[in-house]
Amino acid sequence: MGESARYLYAITRGSDPASIADVTGLGGSRLEVIEHRGLVAVVSEVDLDEFGEEPLRQNLESIEWLEEVARVHDSVVHAVTAL
Repeated sequence: MGESARYLYAITRGSDPASIADVTGLGGSRLEVIEHRGLVAVVSEVDLDEFGEEPLRQNLESIEWLEEVARVHDSVVHAVTAL
């Protein structure tokens, strides 16, 4: 993996981070929970070789890539909202 960044799936309140421990993010990455002032951000690490400005612009042209990212994003959001 080259340089990385954080990908944000959802922001919520009052959820139990342990309840999404078995859920994976993009590329099978581990989800992280960042808590601050009563808010919880659910994030994972992504590679900027895929999600950086120019690679992302190119990847958004691929329906297969976009479909996979959308499906994973949606599954994480559903897991978070089920908390």
